[in-house]
Amino acid sequence: MTMSATVSGELLESFLGREVTLLRAGWPFEEDNLTAYVVRGLTTKFVRRDETLINDMAWAIDLAAKTGKKSLVFFPSHELLQKSLTKASRKDAIIAETPGLTQEEVEEIIRDYEEDHKRVILSVFNGRLAEGVDLSANLVICLGIPFSPPTAKQQALIKRLSEVLGDERKARIYGQIVPAVWSAIQAAGRAIRGPEDRAVVFLVDDRYRPLRRLLPRWFAERIASTIRLEDLPITL
Repeated sequence: MTMSATVSGELLESFLGREVTLLRAGWPFEEDNLTAYVVRGLTTKFVRRDETLINDMAWAIDLAAKTGKKSLVFFPSHELLQKSLTKASRKDAIIAETPGLTQEEVEEIIRDYEEDHKRVILSVFNGRLAEGVDLSANLVICLGIPFSPPTAKQQALIKRLSEVLGDERKARIYGQIVPAVWSAIQAAGRAIRGPEDRAVVFLVDDRYRPLRRLLPRWFAERIASTIRLEDLPITL
């Protein structure tokens, strides 16, 4: 049986009612293809979404554009993306994902990016440009963690997992936290699509550091260190 890499052995055993053994594939490329950093000094928590956050995100956009590198910058929502883009000053090198893109529009964005007409793509986690496309990049900045909003569907999932696992804390980990963290890693994975690709990934949110243990092993092993937001330009 093959399963998604986001499924844990504990969760699978709880559903199946039997012991399971998981075989995980490691990083398929050279050790130096990918370097990652956890960045503190910013959070996209709903209670902290103020003008300072927007300014910091706009600064990150400008920083990516200034490097001249092929860059991907991911946001938790289209709203935060658009507000940050409005404050950014280097829009000439940027192309931004908008809601409801057609397949033709997605292909046009990818073509502009590949042909160097635009060197920075702004997208959202779980968006059209965060999954299922090849966007080799030298720099990836993941701003925030894409937690699902507290909808009725989300609450029903947590309730069901609590019944299966017998533990509400674990239910929230597997039903809410792990999917969000792994969505960010999936977006970051757009950067490395072949053995010749090289990229640096920044996970920018105070909450990534305590959640590091939930990252996929192949990615966690490539985290060089935790840095401050203001040290991003030095690292680049």
